[in-house]
Amino acid sequence: MLTQFNNRFVVYDIETQELVKSFEFENDQRNPISIGEIPPSGFSYVNPDTIILYDFYKQQIYIGNENGEKDLLINLMRKFPSERDNWGSAYQSAEPILINDSILSITASVFTGNEPFHKDQKSDLYINLNSKEVWKENVFPEEYLSGNYYSNTRLRPTRAQDKQRGLMYYNYLNADSIYILDIKSGDRTAFYASHIDKLPSIETSSIDEFRTFADGFDSQRIYNNSQGTFVSVFYNPFKNQIIRLGYPGIVDFNNQDFKDGFYKDEKTLSFYDAGSYEFLGNVSIEGLGYDFMFFDENSFYVAQIENNKSEDELVFTKFKYPDF
Repeated sequence: MLTQFNNRFVVYDIETQELVKSFEFENDQRNPISIGEIPPSGFSYVNPDTIILYDFYKQQIYIGNENGEKDLLINLMRKFPSERDNWGSAYQSAEPILINDSILSITASVFTGNEPFHKDQKSDLYINLNSKEVWKENVFPEEYLSGNYYSNTRLRPTRAQDKQRGLMYYNYLNADSIYILDIKSGDRTAFYASHIDKLPSIETSSIDEFRTFADGFDSQRIYNNSQGTFVSVFYNPFKNQIIRLGYPGIVDFNNQDFKDGFYKDEKTLSFYDAGSYEFLGNVSIEGLGYDFMFFDENSFYVAQIENNKSEDELVFTKFKYPDF
């Protein structure tokens, strides 16, 4: 797992919950990097010699190894100095994914704030590691599908890879559906996946209107907590399930009540069969963050970096799989 400080990784044994090793990437003056400190930075661990490092602040992508060595792969701001819509984002629930030996995929590439979102907006950024060619692709179904809601806010999707089927599952903050991309054929489909009572998102018609919510920590908290949203999506290969994490929102959210500890931080996990896309059931969990979620044969684990007492003490909670 990537810690918040010093570009440092820690490796834990799930069974013993003990620290196995750690390694970090020095932030030297000649080649500075920030992959843990500034969100939404992210990483993809392929093997000890191939670790994709995404520095969101500088829009730079590196390939590193466990010895702390790194090589710059691409600087997106230099490659596209006037095209912000070609700059990608990556964060820990939407890590860069190596599609095959040479193609790297990064999600959450966004249009400029002054442009409206539209149906055929392209969302994924692809990089050929050998030729350094960069291109974007659309990950939404081309035509409206009955029972699937098209969100007008397609910013910062999370996704999960189903390697066995060659599929990618996409979650968007306000969409009622989970979108599916067939990596090989490029086919795009979707299925309805809004099985929680969720407050509607707060719509804004301009950047200035949105800035009123972003003006100050308290205003941002009200904006974030007053509306329902779908936070992320996961794929569990042990159970062949797609899991969607949703936050229902809080009606008439009050900052003082929040500070006094009145509210419970409740989120909902919705489980779906990955073969039939049948809804299996919901599980509500209180008081936990969801920076990471991972699986083994018998349990799933939830971890929140902010709960760590130190960088060398990973705090996570273990849950048995529900019986639906």
